[in-house]
Amino acid sequence: MHPLRHLRRGTASLPFASPATRGRPAPGRRFLALVALVALATAGAARAVDLRAAEAPTVLRVQGSTTFNHRLVEPHRGEIETRSGVKFNVIPSKSIWGLIALIEKRADLAMISASLESEMDALLKTLEVAALNDLKAYEIARLRAALAVHPRNPVRYLTRRQVRAILLGDIRNWKEVGGPDLPIRVIATQDGGGTVAAVRTQLLDNLPIQAPEAIRIESATQVVKVASQEPGSFTIAQLTLATGFGLVEVTLPEPIEQVLSLVVKGEPTAEMTALIDATREVALKLEF
Repeated sequence: MHPLRHLRRGTASLPFASPATRGRPAPGRRFLALVALVALATAGAARAVDLRAAEAPTVLRVQGSTTFNHRLVEPHRGEIETRSGVKFNVIPSKSIWGLIALIEKRADLAMISASLESEMDALLKTLEVAALNDLKAYEIARLRAALAVHPRNPVRYLTRRQVRAILLGDIRNWKEVGGPDLPIRVIATQDGGGTVAAVRTQLLDNLPIQAPEAIRIESATQVVKVASQEPGSFTIAQLTLATGFGLVEVTLPEPIEQVLSLVVKGEPTAEMTALIDATREVALKLEF
């Protein structure tokens, strides 16, 4: 066989770079380069997502007292958020439900409208002592709880002793305190709400309400609705709610005071502290 013919046959199987393809990377190298570019792009996108997450504002979860929400948060939420620089979501319920949500980590702060100590007995019926560790209350404001009667009832003044006797069931008719011959019907929220807790602590030595045929309702709004339709009603309620439904406040020698507080578990974060401070600043400008 001719040497040149053998060489041509041998070189025909070798890789051959034409002028058009000379200088381009081999197919395998092109694939590796593409994989590297995709990896870099994915890593960059992941870093961008991480940065966006880090820059996203914290939205705090606040739950609890309807009194706290009605008197402070609902009408002044915009100003509180502006002052604190913190956004927050609110679930109004009762003081005790806010505390339970806080303990169960479903809330970042709890709103309460009675002292933390006065809520402990009710909490211990649901939770173990250890669960109550590290709860810290930050007082925001003070206001008076209302004891109210139906507008047709002429009684406008009671002593603290008379109120205690009514709530414990020792006085059962309005004629015993200068009113009409009409059975007294105590109407209040169920235990766990801040208004009832304040009354029990300051008037009843934390004893339960024992008035016969008392009406105990979960919702504070429903309490005043029912009381407005009951001529013999004696109602424990938020003052603005009571007067809003036409009930008349009864004067006492010394008012029953409610403490509005925000509660955290453990040490508050910077956002929590900012929210607490801003809420307190707003409350200082208001008249309770």
